Parts: sequence; structure tokens; C-alpha cells
Amino acid sequence: MKNKVKSFLQAIAYMLLAGAVHMGVGVIFGVGIVFWGVFTKAGLSRDITSSITLLMPYILIASSIGTIFLFWMVYLGQRKKLMEEVHFKSIQFRHAAIAVGLGIAVWCINGAAVNAASILGLFSESLKALAEFSQELLSQNIFLALLATGIIVPISEEVLFRGVIYETLHKNFSAKSAIIIQAIFFGIFHLNLIQGIYAAFFGIILGYAYYRVKSIWAPIIMHMINNIVATIIAVVVKQNITLEICLISFGIGLIGLVLFVALLMKHTYSPNEQQIVDEGEMLL
Repeated sequence: MKNKVKSFLQAIAYMLLAGAVHMGVGVIFGVGIVFWGVFTKAGLSRDITSSITLLMPYILIASSIGTIFLFWMVYLGQRKKLMEEVHFKSIQFRHAAIAVGLGIAVWCINGAAVNAASILGLFSESLKALAEFSQELLSQNIFLALLATGIIVPISEEVLFRGVIYETLHKNFSAKSAIIIQAIFFGIFHLNLIQGIYAAFFGIILGYAYYRVKSIWAPIIMHMINNIVATIIAVVVKQNITLEICLISFGIGLIGLVLFVALLMKHTYSPNEQQIVDEGEMLL
């Protein structure tokens, strides 16, 4: 029990450390904006909050890279290699293809749920904050937004949650418990109720893929595809989404999720199954 508490608190500490990096980068950018306005004598055409929002893609990229660098240093201090500890190893093509399918399926489910909640008037404050953030982010260079949310952020968050935090928990928790706990932490990390709910759900699928494939690339690919599709759809689709479309999208996503999870189970081994296979090969 003592070891479980230690792993749990260590995982929380890692999440808070990453949050501090994100907050610190935001503060640095905010201070930079103020000094730029003072020294150029141009003043600020917007308030600081709005100015920071305009720089959000850069803040996301900087904080994500900073998070990876921080944990690389933490592991280096423990005489460990981050790349090895979080299983940054090659992935088979079929596993990558399944990850793509899972990423799209989860987007269909989460996108449908969020739009349905908006139509039904649920989570209005959380949805308003999420919509404002997305609008400001996508009002900038779309390619920069895709780079930030579609590539850099997924790598950073997967290294943190499915890598560092999951592996920390899995030392003293079962795989099932570690997957659920890291998913809850992933939801909390987003600091938005509706986003936190669907992030936690996504975190479970991401964690399970990592557990089965044993490579951090599986959840990274899933996360990238999910975010890229969400970003492109937000830019391309302008008309109002109806409840019927939400139901269709949810149904397609649910069928896809079941199908691709089944394929994942068929084409991978759990750690216990892998041990049996390895022992059989040794006997031969």
C-alpha cells in the first residue's frame, strides 16, 4: 500500500511539474508582451490576455518542448534514458494503421458528444470557454495551429501521460488501474469540464493502445490523427451541426472503436501473453 501511495503522489507531482512548465511559459510570454510594448513605445493594442491568446500556438509549442526537455533532465538525473523508459521504439505498420483508425473513431464519438451537448444546452460555460480558445487558435496561421495541436502537443502529452505517468503508476498498480488513473489525470490537466471528460475517455483508449503495442508511437499516432481531424473539420465545416448528424457520427465512431479495439487485441499480445509466447519460443 505504501508503494502505491508513493507512485500515486509521484505521478501527481509529475503532472503538476508539467503544469508549472505550461504556466511558466505563459508568464514568460506575458512579460515579453509587456516589455515589447514598453520598449517600442507602441503600447498594447489589446489587453495582455488577448495578446497571449494570439500567441497561443507558440506558447503551446514552447511549453510542450519545455515539458519533454524537463523530463529528459529528470530521468537523466535518475541515470535513466527517457526514450527507453517510455518505449520510444519502432511500431509495426498494422499497429500504426489501427492507431489511425482508433484516432478517427474516438474523434467521431467525442466530436458528436460535444456538439450534442452544445445543441442540448449542456456544459454551457465549459463549451463557451472551449469555443473561444479554439476560435482564437484557429484564427491564426492554420499550418501553425496544425503543427502545435496536431504534432508537437500530442508528442509531449503522450510522453508525459502514457509514458512517464503511466510507467510511474504501473510500478505498483495493475495495468488496468494505471490506465484509468493516468486517464483521469489527463482529463484534469485540460482544466475544462467538457474537455476534461472527453480527454479522460480518450486517455483510456490511448493508455490501452500503449499497453498492448508497447510503443509510445501507438498513442502518439492516435492523438495526432484525432487532433488533426478535429482542427481541419473545425476550419472546413461552417454550417450548424444537427442532433441527427451527431447521432450518426457517434454510431459510426462507436462501431469503429469496437472494430479497431478488436483488431488491436487480435494483432498484439498482452504482457502476460507475450511472456507465454517467449517461453514457448525458448522451449523450441
